Amino acid sequence: MANVEIPKAYAGSDPFIFVSYSHRDNDRVMPFIMALQKYYNVWFDDGIHYGNEWALDIANHINDCYIFLYMVSKNSLDSNNCKDEITMARDLDKNFINILLDSKVELPRDFQLRFNRYQMCMLDSFRTHDKAIKDIVRRCNWFEMVRRRDDVETSGDGGEAQNETTVGLPYSRDGEFVFFGRYPQGAKVKGAQRAETIVWRVVKEDEGALTLCSEYLLESMAFGSKGCSYADSNVRQWLIKDFLNGAFNDAEKAILLPVRESDAGGDTVSLMSVGEASEYFAEDKDRAKLGTDHAKAAGMYVSPTNGCSVWWLCDGGNGDTIGVVDTDGNIDGYRHVSCDVYGVAPTIMIRS
Repeated sequence: MANVEIPKAYAGSDPFIFVSYSHRDNDRVMPFIMALQKYYNVWFDDGIHYGNEWALDIANHINDCYIFLYMVSKNSLDSNNCKDEITMARDLDKNFINILLDSKVELPRDFQLRFNRYQMCMLDSFRTHDKAIKDIVRRCNWFEMVRRRDDVETSGDGGEAQNETTVGLPYSRDGEFVFFGRYPQGAKVKGAQRAETIVWRVVKEDEGALTLCSEYLLESMAFGSKGCSYADSNVRQWLIKDFLNGAFNDAEKAILLPVRESDAGGDTVSLMSVGEASEYFAEDKDRAKLGTDHAKAAGMYVSPTNGCSVWWLCDGGNGDTIGVVDTDGNIDGYRHVSCDVYGVAPTIMIRS
């Protein structure tokens, strides 16, 4: 561990990520932190200060962080300091991501029980360190979008996320993301669910119109029955009836445009086609999508490797099968239409 470069921890008032790790793993953790700092503010214990002030500093940073990354290894599992940090983070219900440094490490049963509901990334499952970092960044983006969405909801009128292009229109835009409509996304609390603002990614921008795809998978369901096409599929009926009427009010519906002219009935909510999924995303990894807690509770399959899920496209296949995007973001062929553990990423077009 000699000659390991120690980066500077973030010091400021903006949102930041807290990294919990064992100093015995510095040779693996420090390069990871330096790579992550290209994307986010990252705070970590650099091992310089100890004593009562050190413990208070750790506690304050756990309290203030918006994402808690736990670097899982044999060393960190044996560390009392790490145990204290993750206990506090769990008690505070922090956004949690576990990063397994070595997949050969045997996870204790109590760890599996307590952390099964959190995202887990295995670093050595990636061919390169860069691919691993990009996967972690995508996971962190989930929590970042939730934070920005909540900021929009709290401000009431879009706050800082609103720009001049959205004045007078019922949505807010922040760069490549649009906050528009509401749908249940979290887990049930005491049997009830709260509708939350939907995060959309801008996949195409034309004069006067934006094509948007839901950044997260909002539901889990079968595409339809054997031999069906998209026009008579169960998922289309859900999109144009239940989802359309449940997610958007009248003012929001008024700015929806037909997604494509070829859609039956000029649908204003649809699924992406195989061609569009190929055109709109530069790389496979950009197509990989996480599901909401609501969708997971409905039975959606979640990859144990990267936490992503398969999502339906509206064409491809032979009647019994249809195109999908797999958990790695590949347009990988066709899955049977009756499979009910795949996700739905609605696509819409709105006036801009």
